[in-house]
Amino acid sequence: MEITTELSPEQILFVIEDNRKKGDKKGEAVNLNTLAKTYLAMNENSRAVHFAEKALQIDKEIGDKRHQAIDMNLLGKAWLDSNDPKKAIVYLERALQIDKEIGDKRQQAIDMNLLGKAWLDSNDPKTAIGYLERALEIDKEIGDKRHQAIDMNLLGKAWLDSNDPKTAIGYLEETLKIDKEVGDKRHQAIDMNLLGKAWLDSNDPKKAIGYLEKALEIDKEVGDKRHRAIDMNLLGKASVRLNQPDKAIEYYEEALQISRRIEDVKNISYNLHSLGHIYFKRELHVIAEQYFKECTKLPFEINRAAWIDASERLGDIYEFRGENTTALTYYKKAHKFSKGKRKKRLEEKIHNLEEKRR
Repeated sequence: MEITTELSPEQILFVIEDNRKKGDKKGEAVNLNTLAKTYLAMNENSRAVHFAEKALQIDKEIGDKRHQAIDMNLLGKAWLDSNDPKKAIVYLERALQIDKEIGDKRQQAIDMNLLGKAWLDSNDPKTAIGYLERALEIDKEIGDKRHQAIDMNLLGKAWLDSNDPKTAIGYLEETLKIDKEVGDKRHQAIDMNLLGKAWLDSNDPKKAIGYLEKALEIDKEVGDKRHRAIDMNLLGKASVRLNQPDKAIEYYEEALQISRRIEDVKNISYNLHSLGHIYFKRELHVIAEQYFKECTKLPFEINRAAWIDASERLGDIYEFRGENTTALTYYKKAHKFSKGKRKKRLEEKIHNLEEKRR
């Protein structure tokens, strides 16, 4: 027996037990995969991984290649949602290999889309673009409009991460057009959020605000708290560009409040860093210090850029106070993970403080 309707995890487990009693291995594997999907939708990623691994084990035993690929694709998703793109890539590459072997074009495109996302999350937009362009090519070939939009949305992100907002805008406008055609409100909001970011990166905060306010309106309507917080963080950034720091603080504080409620650690980090930065620029160092300190207490991998910058700014605050030993500690922490101009700047700061101590 395979599940065809939505059931609770407890009900699915009951069906799986029935599969076991009857010796129905294929049904058991399919339903274990369904259970893993259910837990993934509930943001219970470790349980999703556990049951997807069990499904994969059975599908290997019975030699069901197609379902092995489906299990591995799901494991890739689960590890992506667990902020472990490296592990996700391993499973997704294996899924893609099988889907190529059995000639499943639709699944190949889905695997490549997720690989694009995983490489984006690994800060490698160039590799991501390679996978996403191939996914888009297949989705156009098979006429899958919804997945074309998903591919182009990620291509927009990848070009933004490659500091090319103009190319990003091209993809995102096309994505938005498709999402409007198919009536996908949630994805329209995601597209408009990214268009807001792209126009911000193009130094046009007014245009950015136009898109971000529309995105926020939809995210409120569909009840997407996580994306509401992301919209408000970017509206805060746009307000800073328009020299409206008080308005920016309001957006950042509300975004932080939402992110804390839903335990979205990545966005907690973004908002703590953004608030710290505003107060630092206003030379309100005691308030800035609180936000930056909390930001550096979060896991480094969650938001590397914010963690590094917050560490450097804490060094600046302590140096300004004459607490040079503490300043050095923070400068060295930031230096360890920095690159390029920041690394050189931090080397100078460390050298100057060490000279003072001699």
